[in-house]
Amino acid sequence: GKSAMGVRYEGYGFSLYREQVFGVMGGYRVASRLGVGVLVRRLQVLVAGLGAHGWTVFDLGARVLPVKGVALGFVAWNVGGTKVGLLGQGGMVGIGFEVAPGLAMGVDVRKEAGMPTGVSTGLEYGVRDRAWLRGGAGGRPERLSLGVGVRYGVFRVDYAAVYHTVLGISHRLSVVVGGLGR
Repeated sequence: GKSAMGVRYEGYGFSLYREQVFGVMGGYRVASRLGVGVLVRRLQVLVAGLGAHGWTVFDLGARVLPVKGVALGFVAWNVGGTKVGLLGQGGMVGIGFEVAPGLAMGVDVRKEAGMPTGVSTGLEYGVRDRAWLRGGAGGRPERLSLGVGVRYGVFRVDYAAVYHTVLGISHRLSVVVGGLGR
């Protein structure tokens, strides 16, 4: 379609520290090869002995498809705010392209104010039109990831095991519902 909406929840921590992110996002295809999006997110942090703190910010993004098989992406984080502890400002630029039929590669560069620049790369292999194998390396704070994705009807489920420099081995699971009303 021409537009999309979504919600996001991410949470991790333990008894001394807990972090949660809630988000609502929307995207719009401006032209056949240009899309833009916005994410409004609420970050809540609970530190034992210090209480809870929260911030609401928004991020902006764009995707450009200059030629068949190539996608460029741009994201700016915390566009209207200021750097506050864990909540930094920065951005990312990435390119994705088809290496061979069924095999895609992506490379991105991310920079957050006051932090080192991170570079990441990853590969995705489409086993069938409904299943994918993925692997990635580099970047900050995540170093390595391996994952799988499957699609069934309007549902897509993605899982990844990620080695994070602070959290150790972490797990990511996403469920996407799409294609409604087609």
